[in-house]
Amino acid sequence: MRKRSIFIALWAALASTGCYEDQGNYTYTPISDIEIEGMDETYTLVTGVDTLNITPRLTTTYPDSDLEYRWVLAKSINNTVGGEHEYDTLGHERDLSFPVNKAPGVYTLYCYARNRANGYTTFVKSTLEIGTLYSRGHYILKETATGATDLDLLMEDGRLLTDILERTQGAPLPGAPRNLGILYSKFVVDPDTHAKVRVHCLGVITRDKEVAIYRAFDMYKAFDHHTLFFDEPNETPYRFYTTAQSCDYLASAGVYTEHNAGIMTAGTSVGKYSFPKTDAAGGSDCWAYCPNIWGAIYWDETHHRVLYANASGMAYELTSTDFPMPGSDHECLFMGAYGVNIVYGLFRDTSGPDAYYLYTFTTAYQRGAPAVTGVQAVAPASKLLSATLRATNEKTANIIYFVHDNKAYYHDVTNGTEHALEIPGLPADETITAIANRHFNYAEAPAFDYFSVATWKNGSYKLLTYLMIGGLPNGDAVLTATGTGKIKTVQYLAPGAGYSNVFFAGRSYSR
Repeated sequence: MRKRSIFIALWAALASTGCYEDQGNYTYTPISDIEIEGMDETYTLVTGVDTLNITPRLTTTYPDSDLEYRWVLAKSINNTVGGEHEYDTLGHERDLSFPVNKAPGVYTLYCYARNRANGYTTFVKSTLEIGTLYSRGHYILKETATGATDLDLLMEDGRLLTDILERTQGAPLPGAPRNLGILYSKFVVDPDTHAKVRVHCLGVITRDKEVAIYRAFDMYKAFDHHTLFFDEPNETPYRFYTTAQSCDYLASAGVYTEHNAGIMTAGTSVGKYSFPKTDAAGGSDCWAYCPNIWGAIYWDETHHRVLYANASGMAYELTSTDFPMPGSDHECLFMGAYGVNIVYGLFRDTSGPDAYYLYTFTTAYQRGAPAVTGVQAVAPASKLLSATLRATNEKTANIIYFVHDNKAYYHDVTNGTEHALEIPGLPADETITAIANRHFNYAEAPAFDYFSVATWKNGSYKLLTYLMIGGLPNGDAVLTATGTGKIKTVQYLAPGAGYSNVFFAGRSYSR
């Protein structure tokens, strides 16, 4: 830590006295600095469960009897940089022992040390993330034994919280699971204070068109399909996702975005959706988030066209001489993202004998319109075409994972070849129900980049996650879970994630 000194101030004071008589006494007493070490950059704890214990190390020549201490916890009260904060003193002892009892959120923890005699003060600070058991971890969207939708949570320490919706809501959501989206900093109205706040939420959609948004830290149901809209529409819901400016919702009627939810202002949104901003209605489960446009590229299965939506929720039709016109006989089988500016789309042309093509949609500059930059014919005998599951490697390798006849493969986009995928420890007698690249990377630890696969047998699932080399699983699984039900997808929630350090800097988390 950079040392602080008052030598300059003393020198200025002496210089300001003007001329003086030299008494010949050149014995000086140095002024001591204070260094504080031994604090982590980030502490992550659970309110009502954990105690924060810190024993700092001090380097100083001051006697301990001259020193006093103060531990202070600060939190932004309006969620803006440089805005107002509230402060709470936790203690005055050198060592801190704080039973965590604060509301979930991200705080700054300060440790001050001061010399009573001369007023010299120094401090260090850390980030303190306070959550609940539901605030951080790998959320598992699963189908129950009765065909309903529920959630499990694989925590960082390996604990598995099971059947969360049944435990917190009294019952799972009706219908098989369709999609789970992490909604970072979504507007909701706090039921206790009636104040508009931004909180992290989970957006769940089922095949029975059930929609629910839960406040992540306590699983309070903030919205269902009846309360999510100013005027409830009749549409097919597909997914929730977070853009660089708001929390959006894709349905057959189009893209819905929070009213006046721009990140540069506090906005006036209460979290409800009004109506799509453009007439480019349509959607499907064939969807991919493209960080470079701050939005999504997706297939409109009603009008047979490709659409894209930016961070403001404005949807546009992708037009290109290299792509069939809207209303053509093309059908989309899959879409997936690669990197920050590429989305792949797998299409079947039924205008004659079935023909299959893998299109590459590329956004050349930030917030620019995507364009077709490549078209590859896919041989009719390719296992990729009849796959039951498909997913791209989103970060490190130009490949598409897929499952055919309950065996895992990957399609090399660069040369159009396909290969068997070797997955250590994968049970051969279990059905593969999910396959994906799950990643998360920004200022908050832990960062990861996993190959993830889930299997099912006799009513129980296994989740296996692997480190990768070249986009392929390497070594034994590093994160595992076993529970009841059938996994549809897995999404990671981090309590400290926000717009500035995810969407504009690293832009790196899987959706």
